[in-house]
Amino acid sequence: MNASQIRVYAYEDAATKRKPMYCLNVGSQTGRVTFELDRVFALDAGAHPVNAKLVSGATTTNAIVPKNSYVRVVDKPLDATGHVVVELRVTG
Repeated sequence: MNASQIRVYAYEDAATKRKPMYCLNVGSQTGRVTFELDRVFALDAGAHPVNAKLVSGATTTNAIVPKNSYVRVVDKPLDATGHVVVELRVTG
């Protein structure tokens, strides 16, 4: 891991080979990526502030993750079920 990476944390599942952390390298001051990942529970912005939108079914959660900060996006592990569409925007 390095400071230019955004980290997305999900609950590990050995049966599906889902990893507990996904790292995305940031190559510019602004940008956007959208992907689908099951059971996301937290984000770490690294050196770049990030605005995140997570959509699971009819529920949308918005999170602002300041530079060098970690933010939980669910309150309890059971809240992190189902597929989540994650949109991350680097804002600086």
